[in-house]
Amino acid sequence: MADYPPKKNATFVFYVSLISQANTKIAQANPTLAAGDVKVATDDAAPSNLATLPVVDADFTKRVKVSMSAAEMNGDNVTIIFNDAAGAEWCDLTVNIQTVARQILDLAFPNVSARGIDVDASGGVEVGSFQAGAITAAAFGAGAIDNAAFNVTETLTANPAAGGIVAASFGAGAIDAAAIATDAIGAVELAAGAANKIADHVLRRTYANARASADGDAVNFRSLLGAIGKLVNKWAISGATLTVYQEDDTTSTAPGGTQTITATPGADPITTLDTT
Repeated sequence: MADYPPKKNATFVFYVSLISQANTKIAQANPTLAAGDVKVATDDAAPSNLATLPVVDADFTKRVKVSMSAAEMNGDNVTIIFNDAAGAEWCDLTVNIQTVARQILDLAFPNVSARGIDVDASGGVEVGSFQAGAITAAAFGAGAIDNAAFNVTETLTANPAAGGIVAASFGAGAIDAAAIATDAIGAVELAAGAANKIADHVLRRTYANARASADGDAVNFRSLLGAIGKLVNKWAISGATLTVYQEDDTTSTAPGGTQTITATPGADPITTLDTT
């Protein structure tokens, strides 16, 4: 739709009525406009013929439609001069147009009538002025927000297009327990492949690596690691004591350990273990 005031370096259409020379009290009906009758001057430049000759309105013959090109409107002050070269039909007329850089449509205004916009002391629109969901990803053009759009001295990576977000993009301790909401990572978020990888690492981890690790509780014979040691490491019986060793088959301290053996004379011996 049309807007106001007239915009600099943008097409503009307006209408005028030309007063009859024969009767200066009335507008001339069907005025004759010929080449050279209408000129335009931009700021202090000399007048030149209007590119498009004005035409009489077919529905209202006392109204003349004037169409200005963007080039003819490229000035702070634009003057249109009507001069009847024949000098016998209509009176001279001068119209001056003062242009602006921004029109009313360029200004911020509420979508709903009677609503206002909150503006802070520096002239910015406050966050509370936007409706929920008013700003979404689709509201921004591709590449509209990048490093150059912010007053920052560091980027996520030296080459975001090639590296994206990598470990070096985060400061020490940037992602910790406090940064992750409770139950943020649940069964749905953990893919089967990830769960399998964790399981495989647990099953293939050597007894020596687990024993030497600083993670978890202190090493203890009464633990899953101690039980695994009894299954895979050397153990020996001396009298009533069964000793389980570490992976070197020599050290018996935790997670190695000892168990007391109680024998029952006359009991049935165990000769086979078979999983059913």
